[in-house]
Amino acid sequence: MSLGDINSDGNTDIAAVRNDQLHIWNGKGANNFSSRIGLGLGWTQYFPV
Repeated sequence: MSLGDINSDGNTDIAAVRNDQLHIWNGKGANNFSSRIGLGLGWTQYFPV
C-alpha cells in the first residue's frame, strides 16, 4: 500500500496492488475516499511484498 496525492488535487490518495492489479482510492478530504478504481495488471513488480 502507498499513500500520496496521485491525482494532484491536494488530498491524500491510497494505492494498493492485489492479484497483480493496481487499485486507487482517490482522497476526498476529511478522511473520505472514492470507490476503488482498478488500473490494469502488471503492477506487482512495482509494489513488492
